[in-house]
Amino acid sequence: MSSNSQVNSGVTKPGSGELAEQDMMKCFTETNRELKITETLFSHIERLAKIGAWNLDLVTGMMTGSNEIYRLYELPIGTKIDRDLAVSAYRGATRATLDKAVGDAIKHGRPFDLTVPFVTVSGRERWVRLLGSAEIDKGITVNLFGTIQDVTEERERQEEMRRLALTDQLTGLANRYAFQETANEQIRTCRDNGLFSAVCIVDLNRFKEINDHLGHEAGDHVLKSIAQWLETSLDTANMVSRLGGDEFAIVTTGKDSVEAVYRELETILASTEQTFEYQGRTIPVSVSMGIAIFPEDGSDVQQLTKHADLALYAVKAEGKRRVRRFEAPMSIAFTRRITVLSEFRRAIENGEIVPYYQPVVDLKTERVSGFEALARWNHPEKGVLLPGAFSDIFENGPICEALGRNMLKRITSDMKSWKADGIDFVRIGFNVEKAELKQDDFAQSVLDEIESAGLDHCNLIVEFTENSGFGDDRTVVEQLARLRSAGVRVALDDFGTGFSSLTHLQKLPFDILKIDRSFIHDISNSPTNLAIVKALVTLGKELGYSIVAEGIENSQQQDLLWRLGCDRGQGFLFSKAIPAAELPDCVRRSVNSKSSSSTWSGVTAA
Repeated sequence: MSSNSQVNSGVTKPGSGELAEQDMMKCFTETNRELKITETLFSHIERLAKIGAWNLDLVTGMMTGSNEIYRLYELPIGTKIDRDLAVSAYRGATRATLDKAVGDAIKHGRPFDLTVPFVTVSGRERWVRLLGSAEIDKGITVNLFGTIQDVTEERERQEEMRRLALTDQLTGLANRYAFQETANEQIRTCRDNGLFSAVCIVDLNRFKEINDHLGHEAGDHVLKSIAQWLETSLDTANMVSRLGGDEFAIVTTGKDSVEAVYRELETILASTEQTFEYQGRTIPVSVSMGIAIFPEDGSDVQQLTKHADLALYAVKAEGKRRVRRFEAPMSIAFTRRITVLSEFRRAIENGEIVPYYQPVVDLKTERVSGFEALARWNHPEKGVLLPGAFSDIFENGPICEALGRNMLKRITSDMKSWKADGIDFVRIGFNVEKAELKQDDFAQSVLDEIESAGLDHCNLIVEFTENSGFGDDRTVVEQLARLRSAGVRVALDDFGTGFSSLTHLQKLPFDILKIDRSFIHDISNSPTNLAIVKALVTLGKELGYSIVAEGIENSQQQDLLWRLGCDRGQGFLFSKAIPAAELPDCVRRSVNSKSSSSTWSGVTAA
């Protein structure tokens, strides 16, 4: 019954064997589909990463690989690649490096990892990273396998980053790091071949004043123009770099003599002054240059650079606009400067730096109208030293600031004592350096010091020299203006010797104009100096300034200056600077005297 019902139903059900076969086919199909998806995904990854797998059969000498291998070689997929074709992409020194790596892998089973140049069959140059390992069977290497990746773009990015890291962004020249690298290579080459080379440091004179007066865009234009001038003046084999700021460096290629080195630099050495056009105006620019020659002046880049810097320092100390080659005494002078700086710091701490006071007198009455405080070093072994013995400290900002603080405290302390004793010292001039005036709190610190000593603001005169290169620095102008508004008088010292003197008259706030001693020295015999002083006195008077002449050494100069309209003066005719203890007697003699001969007799000079 049941059998008939099965037949009559017209439905045939598969047996268990048929079901198992269908399941297997379905599973097989699923597996193939997943494998195909996986293969496709790996292919995508391979193409995106530009990485392919390779295998070199050492028995047959044939190489097989994934599709990316063929794309890298620029071969049709499936092309037979033998060992010669495989290694043809590596040439020159790269081929020797590869042969050694492969030899070590075959002989010792040592894996390799190389990043090397690669040339496709069409001649395109690429960079690849090649990794390889050895398959060893019974102690014998039978197969090499690994991956190869096209790293050209990454390499180019690295090269661009390196280029940027070694390039000065403003001028396009090599920067300080590139200078060190190239100079080291050049010196090694010269050392190996017995050749000569030079390291030259080039510095623009008074560049800050260009920035201050014409603006930073003009300054940038000058820097780029100087860079171009240096590059075009030298053979392309030499390197010009910008070390920073307004300082450049040159490294020459190897020459067979010192004379040949100088011939290479001849164009630059012959013309240390240039002019550049900017927005319709001509900007004159001069350079100073220090030179050190390998191997005579140094055995490595560090020493050569140091010695070239010392030569440059000597040039600038001598008045700039010159070229100097390093000489051994410059090192001695440098050591002396370092020693002086160290000793001077200690001298400030020990109270050895003291103010001496030079009288400023009325040229008509010869009465003392004030004093200028000048720093003296009361050295425990050498006695009283004048500023010439420690002039190097004025280029060191922190020491200048420490000196200024020390001098102001000593001066206000002396003034407080004189005031308590009833001494009419009138006003004391106090010299400040650029590093001090650049401080935002300078004016306030001066006022605080005056007030803490119980003095009046008008008792102090702040003096600064135009040779300090203040320009129209906003901080400087603000500090000076604040002092003047509080009653402190301001004097412009050494007038006539700086850059754009008339600009200083226009932009910097001050009350007293001090004419530099260089114009006074020969005023009696030089019509030019006489005309200059007359013009300065007339101009200063018309602008409302009080005029002081510095460096008066004889009565003829005194009389001539008084007749020109100069108010006051100072100099050896009246007195050199005197210690604080002698100032009261100096003031008393001035008040009680009726003649210059008695006024200044008995004054101790220092």
